[in-house]
Amino acid sequence: MILKKRSILRIHSQAPENLIDLNNLSLNLGDTPFISWCIQVTIDTITELLELNRNLIIIANKTKPGDMENIRAAIKQFFDLPVFEIKQSKSLPNIFKEKKSVRAMVSDGGLKKYHFSVVADQFDLIIEYMKERGS
Repeated sequence: MILKKRSILRIHSQAPENLIDLNNLSLNLGDTPFISWCIQVTIDTITELLELNRNLIIIANKTKPGDMENIRAAIKQFFDLPVFEIKQSKSLPNIFKEKKSVRAMVSDGGLKKYHFSVVADQFDLIIEYMKERGS
């Protein structure tokens, strides 16, 4: 599938095979149509949001091994925006059950520390970036 940065004045299409290229920018991510289609929707959304606010960061959430490389490559092809990752974690819904932050879950120690450490570090990177930028 070829990804395209499209103008906001385009015909919206739900089907990935009906992409309309109004600019001449493209990126081939190989034979992963659903992932490529999801990234295409993200590129379209970013294009529209940048017309309203240039102060954006991209957070790829629920990522699996190998996802981030494709996501980062696609975003960097079209935009100069920071891209952060929050990995997929089966433990993440527990923050809502226990009504605690990810960092508080890590502080509880034991298995919680093991399960939440990577995600807590990823959230910390995002928070630090936003603090540095005054967001």
